[in-house]
Parts: sequence; structure tokens; C-alpha cells
Amino acid sequence: MRINLLITVFVSTLLIGCKSQITQAEYETPRIENVNIPVREYSILAVLWQQHAAEYRALAYQAFNIAQMKLDDILNHRNEVDSKIPLAIVTDIDETILNNSAYNGKMIELGEDCSKVSWLEWGKEKKAKAVPGALSFFKYAKSKEVDVYFCFK
Repeated sequence: MRINLLITVFVSTLLIGCKSQITQAEYETPRIENVNIPVREYSILAVLWQQHAAEYRALAYQAFNIAQMKLDDILNHRNEVDSKIPLAIVTDIDETILNNSAYNGKMIELGEDCSKVSWLEWGKEKKAKAVPGALSFFKYAKSKEVDVYFCFK
């Protein structure tokens, strides 16, 4: 009996000690007012991520590897009638095949917004690099006699 009383007192003490002493007022989310973070700060982080993150490269390779697997699946399941119809891939170029993060970085550095004039000037510089995995995928598609068409806006 004495042991039961000791256990009850011990458990009660533990439970009382675990009771939260925080009031509702302390649970309220603090308000952040007058935060002056320039909009470009978010662009800077996005461009840096695209240019340097291993995750970006891995995701790009993954996308084109899956595209190749899907293309193989389509090619392997074509019947005699289907095989007479030529296959084609229609794709955008901007940020699908060409990584234009250098242009975005340049606009941030200059403190300018993207414009048609600056975009055309940058395009003439021919500095865009391929998105990881893009060239090998489209070369593979061509090797399988799949036509590739590029869309322009």
C-alpha cells in the first residue's frame, strides 16, 4: 500500500512538473513590420541556386533521363501501323535546353529588369550553356530518328 502511495505521488509530481506554464499570449506569432528586403534579394538566391546547386543539376539530369526512358518505352511499344507515323518532340528552348541564369545574374548586377532589348543583346553574346542532360537527350532522340522542333515565343 505504501509503495502504491509513493508511486502515485511520484507520478503526480512528474505530471504536474510537465504542465506547460506558457500562457496564450506567449503563443501569438510575432508580427514583422516594415521589413525592407528588396525584391531582387529573392532573385539573387534563385540565380545562385541554379548556377551552383548540385540539386539543380541532379534534377535536370533526372528530367532528361526520365524523358529518355519514356521515349524508349514509346519506341518499344509501337506497332506496325504506329511505326509508319514519324515521331517528334516539340520543345521550348529558354530554360528547357539553354540555361539563361547568366542573363538573369547580369540583370541583377546591373539593377535592371529583363527587357526585349537586353535579352536580344545577351542572346547575340552566345553565352548560354545547355541545361544539364539536354544535349545528350536530344542527340539520343535524333539517333532514334525522332524529329525535334524548337518553339519560339
